[in-house]
Order: sequence, then structure tokens, then C-alpha cells
Amino acid sequence: MKSIPASCIARVLAIVACILAVTLLGMGRKDLTNKQIITVDKPGLLVIERNLHARHGPAIVVRQSWVTIDLGGHAIVCEKQPGIVIAPGVRGVTIRNGMIISPSVGIDGSAAEMVSVQDVALERPVQAGIVLGAGAQVRGVRVWQGAGNGIVVGSRSVVSETTVLACAGVGIATGAGSVVDRVVAGNNGDAGVSIGRGSAIVDSVAMSNIGPGVVASYACVVRTVTAKSNATDGIVADDGSIIEQCAAGDNGGDGVRIGAGSMVRGLSARSNTGRGLVVGAQSRASDVTETNNGTP
Repeated sequence: MKSIPASCIARVLAIVACILAVTLLGMGRKDLTNKQIITVDKPGLLVIERNLHARHGPAIVVRQSWVTIDLGGHAIVCEKQPGIVIAPGVRGVTIRNGMIISPSVGIDGSAAEMVSVQDVALERPVQAGIVLGAGAQVRGVRVWQGAGNGIVVGSRSVVSETTVLACAGVGIATGAGSVVDRVVAGNNGDAGVSIGRGSAIVDSVAMSNIGPGVVASYACVVRTVTAKSNATDGIVADDGSIIEQCAAGDNGGDGVRIGAGSMVRGLSARSNTGRGLVVGAQSRASDVTETNNGTP
């Protein structure tokens, strides 16, 4: 009996491997029609066991409070609608561990409260990556190359350990009384981070944004933040705010501009096209280093 050449065996095995790979890929995706949208109307845990592809509607609609959706490391791809929609008035939804690609909003819960999004990546969202109501918790999220805003959350929210890059609008925007912690916002088409009245941003970086690196409303705290190479100002804060231990360098406008009745404690402002530090009436500044900045 004539033996089969090793080269032929290798080719056959390669072909079989390719066929198997294609088959497994097909098995790993669930195409959804309008009638097959996953509607969550009971509290509890929903675990997604394969990639979802929604051609016309959203992939998942949540109508019930106190739901956890574990994407299981899988991807949701939508062609026309948001990836996940959370109905108005729903509370206590958690979404975690996966990827969403949508030509609309990745996760739309603008009228939902106390929504938590953890360890989710959102690629090329057209309108926004994530839009959530009050009391949101966003942690370990990555948004990039969006045609709108990256992440928008309501009042009393927390955004932490999150990266938003190359979105056409604001990278991260919060309502009043919120906390932004350990984020990176870069190359966005508007401000890197915008925080509402009485909010705080700490231990974060805002760089190479078309708008200011950080925009803070009335009575905010900006602490240990680096604002670098933004096209306009590095950090802009309204009246009654506090800037502590920050750095602003190589920005196209002023390094830091802060309103009346504010305080600056510890600032390094270097090589900004405008002034290093501009303070409003009745404001105080200490431990400030200004080097190689422009003139008024």
C-alpha cells in the first residue's frame, strides 16, 4: 500500500481546520430579526452565550428593574439601532463584560436610573457610546472612534477607570454631584471631560482634545489632573472651584482658567500658548509654577 505524502496530509488538515473555523464562527453568532429581540421583563441574571447580530432593531431591550446582563465576553453588533435599550423608569440594571458595535447609541438608558456598566468596550458609536440617567456607575469602559459624545451620565454618577478616545463630541460628560476618577480622555472633538455643578475629577488625563481638556462647572474640585496638548485651554473651572496638584502643558490656550472665589493649590503650567494661570476675582493661588507660557 502506497503511503500518503506528508505534504498532502498537511494540506488536508489545513483545509479541515479552515472549514471547522468557519463553522464555529457561524455557530457563535445569533442573527436577530425584529421578532427575536431579547426582551428582559423579569428581574435576575441574563447570560449571553454567543455573539448577537441585530439587523433592524436593538439586540436587547430591558423593561424590568434589578437585572444583570452578562455579555460573557461576546459582542453585540447592530446595524441600525442601539445595542441595548433600557426603558424609562427602570432602575438597578447592570451590564458587564463584552463589546457593542452600533451605528446609534451603544447603551441607551437616558431615562433609567442607577445603571451600572462594567468592563464593556464600545466601538464606533454614531450618536453616543453610553447615555445613562442619574446615579450611574461606569467602570472599566472603553469607547473609541465615536461620531458623537463618548459617555454621558446624569447627576450623582461615577465614571472610573475608563478611556474615551477619538470621539467627535465630548469624551465624558456628567451631571451635577458626580465623580470622575482615573480616566483618560484624548483626541476628542470637543472637551475631554465636562463635569456638572458640585462634581469632582481626580487622578485623570485629558490630552489632545479639540476643546478644553477639562471643563468644570460651579463649585467643582479638579485634583491631580493632567491636561496636555489640548487645542484650547487645559482646564476651565467656574466660580467657587478648587484646583489641586494639577499640571497643564502645551495647550493651545491658557493652561488653567478659574472663576471668581476659587482656589488653586499646586499647579505646574508650562509651554501653553496663552497664560499659565488666569484667576477670577477674590480667588487665591499658591504653590504655582509657570514656565514658558505665552502672554495675554
